[in-house]
Amino acid sequence: MPKSIARTASLGVVTRDQSFIKAHLSYHITRVVTELVRQDLTTASIAVFLRLKSFDSVGEKVRITPTNAFEKLNKIVSQLFEKLFVVGHGYRACGVVVSNIQPDVRQGDLFAAPHPQETVSLIQVMDEINDRFGSQTLRPAIALNKSKQGLRFKYPVLWI
Repeated sequence: MPKSIARTASLGVVTRDQSFIKAHLSYHITRVVTELVRQDLTTASIAVFLRLKSFDSVGEKVRITPTNAFEKLNKIVSQLFEKLFVVGHGYRACGVVVSNIQPDVRQGDLFAAPHPQETVSLIQVMDEINDRFGSQTLRPAIALNKSKQGLRFKYPVLWI
């Protein structure tokens, strides 16, 4: 079992475009969730980082109730990004790291919302189709957002 799963990448150019960076982060968390679901794992800690034009990095990390639910993790990534992003700064890379990984044990909790089994099943089905027909053959509809900058990457945006 991995201690952490990280998905990071250069943005290809230095950008100030908030939606473009969010698209990258959304793509990264989609890949992380796919890996968690594929291995029947959950995460109890998630971090987001941004690399500035100056090569300095800023990041935020939070501990969470163990989950592999896409909606929950994507929402947390979006919230952390909002804390980190500063209008006017140029950014060159971004990433998502999940840690405190543990087996997915479905234990009932009287006070928690039901585990989103439908979401896990959807991610599993999408993963199987993408394995058979090629990466990113199927992706959430929100992933169709295109960058206005004409940059080399076309990562999906997943807003929940």
